Amino acid sequence: MPVVRNDLEKFTVLWEVNYYDAEKVFFVREGNTAESLDDLMDDLGENAVDHEPENETPVGLGDFDIEWIKILDNNDNEVWRDKDYDFTEYEKEKL
Repeated sequence: MPVVRNDLEKFTVLWEVNYYDAEKVFFVREGNTAESLDDLMDDLGENAVDHEPENETPVGLGDFDIEWIKILDNNDNEVWRDKDYDFTEYEKEKL
């Protein structure tokens, strides 16, 4: 019987999905588990294309870019933020 680890931390990754042809931007929250924040960031850096946040947005809008811009802990506290990202559009959407 396999051992199931229960000491993994829970995180939420905030993705920006930017459909540049349609000039539409979506923000997608994705739940993740990892041993630590560093392990999660390593996974995102190496395997970002495997996460596919664009699947949570409308289809048929053309070409797009994805970028992880913020990470929250299990209590929705910010634990990492892309220091080069302009959060103006995200803050407007939250209102």
